[in-house]
Order: sequence, then structure tokens, then C-alpha cells
Amino acid sequence: MAADGLGVDAGRTRVLVLLVAVGLSAVAVSVAGPIVFVALCAPQLARRLSRGTGTGLLPAAAMGALLLSASDLVAISLPTAGPLPVGVVTGALGGAYLAWLLGRGRRR
Repeated sequence: MAADGLGVDAGRTRVLVLLVAVGLSAVAVSVAGPIVFVALCAPQLARRLSRGTGTGLLPAAAMGALLLSASDLVAISLPTAGPLPVGVVTGALGGAYLAWLLGRGRRR
């Protein structure tokens, strides 16, 4: 390899870059929280509702806005001691949808 000829340990560099990428991904997910499920669910739901072959940007964005608004409405209207963060409701709905998708994929 050219890297070995230059005195660079390619294997160690590859592991270091992988660890940095995983760390940065973990930070991004921890900052964004469970609302990330909206990004996973919205395009698939929009594609299923439009019965199209691909996912368009505008239908996916509209579905994401609808999901987040509905989750916020549910979080506000639940009879709890205080208002729930929208991420809790979004995570619960997204988790249920993800479990449904996984179960559906196993049956095929």
C-alpha cells in the first residue's frame, strides 16, 4: 500500500476514523433525541400514502411536519402532572412503527 510506504499505519488510522465517526454520530443522536424517528418514518409513510415508487421531498417534509405536530398535540393533551416533551411521544410512536416494520419484514 502507498500508506505503508509513507510510514502510515492504515489499519490503525481506519480504526481511529471509525471511532471518531461513531462518536460524532452518537453526539448527533443524543442532541436530536427521539425526534430522529420522524426522519425515519416520514418518507416511508409518505411513499405508502402516495403509492409512488419513490419518495419526494415535499411529501416527506409534509408528513414529517404532520407527525411532529400530532405528537406535540398528543403530548400536550395527555393527562400527566406536566406537559410531556414531544420527544417522548415521538419516540414512543416511532418505536411502535419501527417494531411494526421489523415484524412485517420478518413475515415476508
